[in-house]
Amino acid sequence: MNINRCKSLSNLKTSESFISIFLLVGLFLSASTPGLAVELSITPYQASYKFYKSGFQIARSNLSLEQSGRFWRWRLSSKPRGVYKLFTNKKPYSETTFSLLDNRYRIHNILLADEGDDELYETARFDWNSRKLDIQRKGKRRILDLPEQVFDFLTLPLLIAPMIEQGARQAKFNFYLKGEVFESKIVEIDKTTLEIDGKKIVASVYHQTIAGQTTNSKYFFDPDNVLLPLKIENINSKGKTSIMILIQVIWL
Repeated sequence: MNINRCKSLSNLKTSESFISIFLLVGLFLSASTPGLAVELSITPYQASYKFYKSGFQIARSNLSLEQSGRFWRWRLSSKPRGVYKLFTNKKPYSETTFSLLDNRYRIHNILLADEGDDELYETARFDWNSRKLDIQRKGKRRILDLPEQVFDFLTLPLLIAPMIEQGARQAKFNFYLKGEVFESKIVEIDKTTLEIDGKKIVASVYHQTIAGQTTNSKYFFDPDNVLLPLKIENINSKGKTSIMILIQVIWL
């Protein structure tokens, strides 16, 4: 990690502890609870990850969090590496825009695309005034009723941050995936030590399941920098594992 531009992960602390953004009852969050928020202390960043599939590094991924006015945007892109470039030209890209609206962090737009697959283009627009979700996926348009609060793959840290602050171990919530909104559950299952750029970090491990889906994921977070995932593991319906692990971060 470039010490002139990057801060040591083990020494990185937010200026204040994350302010609780959810009203919790005991240690359990109901589906209607997430989002009772006050503003988080959010710091933009650019992070790089190694991406492994079935034990082999196949890509380099970049994750960024940036601000534009009152909006924040997470962006995730990946490019194949090494010999894997001989087998695919896919460059998956996703972005999620969110803001603090009506005292809740709410998604406004989701975009999914792939330079190597013209059919993989998807947008989801969240209209919180009309409570409608406008989805364009694989050339087809659908409009769904919008539930009280929704998270996606990139905005899950906005759910987990208050869980860590309040000591909550699990949460039920609505999750956007492939043009649908599913019931989902996330549970803190472990703590483990990761070595990132030679620094050892005790990470909290969260396991996510999605109703009706066989795919499940694990997320590893430093409790002091929860908006930056340290590691993500995904196990698909065929039991194959993909892993994204942090190698560098630049705080902006």
